[in-house]
Amino acid sequence: MTTACPSVCKCDVSMWNSAQWKYVNGTNCSNASLATIPSGLDPTITILIISYNNITKVKNYEFYQMKLTELNRIDLSNNGLAIIETHAFRGLLKLQELRLQNNRISILQPDTFVRIFFLVRLDLGGNYFSQTHPNIISKNFKLKYFNIGNNKLKSIHPNLFKNNAELLSINISTNFLYELHQNIFSNNHELSYLNVSNNKLQTLSAQIFKNNNNLWKLDLSWNSLTKIHHEMFKNNVKLSFLYLHHNKIAELHQDTFKNTNLSSIILSDNKISYLHPRTFENNKYLKNVDIDNNNIHSLSADMFKNNIILENVYLNDNRINVIYENMFNHNPNLTNLFLSNNNIEKINQDTFKNNKNLLYVSLKNNSLTIIHPDTFKHNLNLRHLYLSNNKIQSIHPETFVNNTELRYVYLSHNEISEIIPKTFKNNYRLSSLYINNNNISHIDLETFASNTRLWILDLSENKIINIHPDTFSNNHYLWIIDIQRNRINNLHPDTFRNTTNIRKLVAGGNKIAYIHPNIFRNNNNLWVLDLSNNNISFINPDTFNRTDLSYLDLGNNRITFLHPDTLKKNIYLQELYLNSNLITSLQPNMFKNIPNLWKLDVSDNKIAKIDINTFYNNSKLYHFNASSNNINYLDPELFLNITNIRIIDLSHNNLTFNNESPILIAPKLKILFLSFCNIEYFPIISFQNLTALQKLSINDNRLKFIEFETRDKPLKRYHIGRNPLQLLEKLKDLEYLDISNNNLTRVTLNFVRRHKKLSWLSIRGNPLVCDCVLQDLWKWCFQHHARTRTGIAACDNPNTCTWSYVRNLRCQDNSQTLSHLTIVQYQCVC
Repeated sequence: MTTACPSVCKCDVSMWNSAQWKYVNGTNCSNASLATIPSGLDPTITILIISYNNITKVKNYEFYQMKLTELNRIDLSNNGLAIIETHAFRGLLKLQELRLQNNRISILQPDTFVRIFFLVRLDLGGNYFSQTHPNIISKNFKLKYFNIGNNKLKSIHPNLFKNNAELLSINISTNFLYELHQNIFSNNHELSYLNVSNNKLQTLSAQIFKNNNNLWKLDLSWNSLTKIHHEMFKNNVKLSFLYLHHNKIAELHQDTFKNTNLSSIILSDNKISYLHPRTFENNKYLKNVDIDNNNIHSLSADMFKNNIILENVYLNDNRINVIYENMFNHNPNLTNLFLSNNNIEKINQDTFKNNKNLLYVSLKNNSLTIIHPDTFKHNLNLRHLYLSNNKIQSIHPETFVNNTELRYVYLSHNEISEIIPKTFKNNYRLSSLYINNNNISHIDLETFASNTRLWILDLSENKIINIHPDTFSNNHYLWIIDIQRNRINNLHPDTFRNTTNIRKLVAGGNKIAYIHPNIFRNNNNLWVLDLSNNNISFINPDTFNRTDLSYLDLGNNRITFLHPDTLKKNIYLQELYLNSNLITSLQPNMFKNIPNLWKLDVSDNKIAKIDINTFYNNSKLYHFNASSNNINYLDPELFLNITNIRIIDLSHNNLTFNNESPILIAPKLKILFLSFCNIEYFPIISFQNLTALQKLSINDNRLKFIEFETRDKPLKRYHIGRNPLQLLEKLKDLEYLDISNNNLTRVTLNFVRRHKKLSWLSIRGNPLVCDCVLQDLWKWCFQHHARTRTGIAACDNPNTCTWSYVRNLRCQDNSQTLSHLTIVQYQCVC
């Protein structure tokens, strides 16, 4: 008779049963928001998954009473489980795997697992244990896999694993262990994997692993070990993977790894300054060595002499100043070699002659001045070569002649003045070439002729004056061309005629004065175009017609006018930068065919007016920057149809406002900058339509009043009871307010206390009177500040008036003042 499957579960799911070494049908009740173990489960099931629920307690005999005695595997992980009663798993005589990781268990009774005689795997990782009873697993003689990592253990009893002679794997990582008893693993002769990483160990006994003859992988990383005794691994003849990185080891004895079977050793991020030439002498199976980020000045030429199958060597971030020519002579399988961030001045031409399997070489950030043309002659499989950030002055044309598999070459940030045309002639598979930040003044039209698979080409920050129109004629697959910050004064209309797949062109920071209207005629895949920081004064309206631009930067040029049809065909354009030009006006129809426009920057021009219909079709506009122009008035309805607008910067203009109208109608606007606009006053209804505003900067204006009518009388007609209606009354979400450097003499508590979300307020640089009214504001600042940050901001200048003066005023009423404290400048950051 088959028991019905609970509705929240999936029954008869094929799962791997490690005990039976085959797939069996199990029940999966995970992610079902269960608070208890579901009833109605088939008593014959062997696997039960109830992870990712809300079960906080497992009661005594709960599984036994549900007749689930055939269970072989239970997964209760990720539940928030806090309590497991002593007899919760009693009666489960066939249970072999119990997963309790990632819960909130802080204590287990010593008899919790005592009757689970055949338990093989127990996972207690990611809980809240600060200690464990020495007998918690003392009766689980068959236990092979134990995890109590990622807890809060400060110590482990020496006898915890005493009776678990069959243990193969132990994980006690990510705890707070300061020491381990030398006999803690003495009875675990079968132990193969041990993870003690991410603890606070400073020392380990030389005898701690003496009985672990089967130890295969050992992780001691991320501790504070200062020394490894040279006999610590004496008996670990099967040790293949050893992780000692991120410790404080300063030296290693030459015999430390003598008896091991190391395949991979990680020693990075220590303080090692010297390695004896015989350190790895007996490790004939060594494949991976990582000694990154130490203080090594030199390595013996015989360092890797006996490691004939060595594949990967990491020596980055040391102080190595020389690599001996025969150092890698005996490593024919060497594949990846990392020597970056050292002080290497020279590489002998024969250094890599025996490394015919070399795929990846990194020598960046050294002091190399020359690369001999035969240096990579024998590395026929080389694919990645990093030589950037050196002092290389030239590249011989024969340097890469044999490297036909080369894909990535980095020669940036050197002192190269010339690239001989045939330098990359044989590199047919070259896809990425970086020659930026050098002293190259000329590129021959044949330089990249053979690199038909070139995908990225970076020539930026050189001294190139001219680019021949045939320079890229064979590079049909080029996606990215970067020629920015050179001295190019002209681009021929045929320069990019064959780069039909180009996606990104960066040509900013040159001296280009004119862009021919046909220059991009074949670049219909062009997405990103940067022509900023040039001398362009005119853009033909047909220039971008055949492109697929989403990003266009024309900033920092000399453009005075843009024809309304200039962007007519660029319907996918999202970001447009016209900043720092000489534009006097924006044509009303200029952006009408750009429905996806997201960001527009027209700052630092000479714009005096923006027509109300300018952004009529730009409903997706999010960020608009018109700062540093000559705008004196904006129609409040300018952004009426733009429900997506969130950021507007109008700072550094000369704005005035209509008394009867709000400054803008943009109910979803989050950030508004109105600083440096010579504003003398705001009408009371200025911000009533900006109810979502979170950040407001009105600093560095000429405001004399912020709470009252600026024309010499209070706002009597805007009173609610006896409280005047505040200028920022509607801004309930305001978090940041800058009213600094105005002419305000008074800011009262009434002005700020209605803004419960306000967390940053700047009022420095105002001639505020130091009186009891100001003390009320100080109290408000203190209360808000204390919730989120430590300390209290103090007054800046002058020194005679500080927050401490204001704080210590004896205020019985709000009329008391200190006559000698007439000026205060400070910033309150809450």
